[in-house]
Amino acid sequence: MAVGLMYFVQYLFTHIANRRKCYLSIPGGVRKTLQKNLVQKFLDCKEEVRASIMTSDLIMAIVRDSSEVADIGFVKTLHMVCIVGKMMLALLFILAENRMAVLPVIVNPILLSIWCGVRAKTTGDAIDKKAEMQNHMIDKAGDIVANIRMIADFMLREVQADAFDRKIGAYLKVENDARSVLCTNISAGPWITVFSVSVYVALGATVVDGVGDGMLFGLRVGTVSLGAFIATVNLFKEIGTELHEIYAEAMEIQMCFCPLKAITRLMNSESDLDLRMSANRRRRSEGKERRLASRRSCSTAAGDPNEFAVDRVIIYMKDVIFSYETEIIKGMQNPVVRSVSQEFDQGQIYAFIGPPRQGKATLLRLLGQVMIPNQGEGGIFFPPHLRVLHVSRESTVLHDTFLENLLLGQSLQQVGGAERVRLVCKRVGYDEVTIESLLCRADLASPKSWSALFTHTDYARLCLARVFLMNPEVLVIHHPVMSFGAHCRIEMLKRLREHVSERGIGLPTGKHMRRPRTMFFSASFVNELDVADRVFYVASNSGLREIVDREELTTGLLAGTAEVKRDL
Repeated sequence: MAVGLMYFVQYLFTHIANRRKCYLSIPGGVRKTLQKNLVQKFLDCKEEVRASIMTSDLIMAIVRDSSEVADIGFVKTLHMVCIVGKMMLALLFILAENRMAVLPVIVNPILLSIWCGVRAKTTGDAIDKKAEMQNHMIDKAGDIVANIRMIADFMLREVQADAFDRKIGAYLKVENDARSVLCTNISAGPWITVFSVSVYVALGATVVDGVGDGMLFGLRVGTVSLGAFIATVNLFKEIGTELHEIYAEAMEIQMCFCPLKAITRLMNSESDLDLRMSANRRRRSEGKERRLASRRSCSTAAGDPNEFAVDRVIIYMKDVIFSYETEIIKGMQNPVVRSVSQEFDQGQIYAFIGPPRQGKATLLRLLGQVMIPNQGEGGIFFPPHLRVLHVSRESTVLHDTFLENLLLGQSLQQVGGAERVRLVCKRVGYDEVTIESLLCRADLASPKSWSALFTHTDYARLCLARVFLMNPEVLVIHHPVMSFGAHCRIEMLKRLREHVSERGIGLPTGKHMRRPRTMFFSASFVNELDVADRVFYVASNSGLREIVDREELTTGLLAGTAEVKRDL
């Protein structure tokens, strides 16, 4: 009675658990967590580590590997536990009738475990190679899409198509190899069952009534009826089938080790979060001290009544040293930035010039907090209430509408409303018809529809419009007007000066209630320096040097080395 009740109850609980699992969405939850954490980890990686991660590796880890780990590895483990539980309960009935059934229950799992161990490396290598070739194929496709303009310009369509065909061929080869390995692996279960039945039939005939004498290997084991013998053979097959199902589940779980290894490798990429958190704590602590000191100085000295105490807190670099890890690894340990120290007042524009590959871009990335200086006594300080925005030289767009590319996740209310968006677009050079078309026309809502109409200069305007709508207190920008012609360059420089002097573009009156705007930028043309309050010359051997006399750029020693050109 009790055993019969147990047999019914275990199936009832299995049915309830399966129905409940549909609503819990366990695979979906696990997959979502893995995918979100992979993207978050990529965003938190150090700059040089992030640059070393192939796009296809990250994409396939999100799309393929996380799905395999969640849908197969995690769920199959639960399913295998259910199968083992059902088989163990069924064995209570089987062993009560025929104790010979214990042989396949003991021998088959041992043989299957040994086979799994022997084939583990071969299986892992085959799955790894297949995933690697698939990643390379996806990476090549992405490379073609990203560089289609260059491919068309240099008439490389056939060359790139052939190169992609070779990638597909390489992937198909390793896919077939992996399929062969898996076929060999999965056939082990049926083969072991056949072997067990064959051995039992060959040896067990001696214990069948009327056929044998009950002796097995010289030992008397007694006899069984022919019906019991045939039932035991069928029992061996049934147990073999159940064990094969468990083995197949185990093999699928084993195949998930390779995707899990790829995810683990990405999740363990080096991050600089600890350094950033430590620098942030020091920044807040020092900012509090300097703010209190500035308040005390304001109370004892006459100054601008519209200026707040926090506006007098300086920005500074002190003994800043930076070396790229590639140089350290090579043993060069040659800093790109050498012990740079400088103070900057808020509310001014600072221009950096100098020869190529001397550290201008690195210095701006350090100021923009994209990278962190090498550990030491020095560092970079910004008052903690200031928002710092770093803008690279490359103009990039999101796969979204024009408006979303302007707002970058902000709401219209946060940037000052739709009218301010139109005003900023007009100030950076878009005409009224273009603005209305991009913001209002439904047929231009798709990214491909509007981005295809844009020139390189239009993308540069979009970049500046984003900056003005974001309205940061500190702007660090690389070559902001390089993409513009001579006349437009002057106009965009005026907009940048307006952003600093008016403390934002298109905002309501009362600029004294807003914090000062500060800008750091790298210059390419002499007339760009007219907008700057202070100009600094950057060179790896001499560090950062302020140029007081602008004539140095054209008549002094810097005329032949500075990366500054005159407009034609």
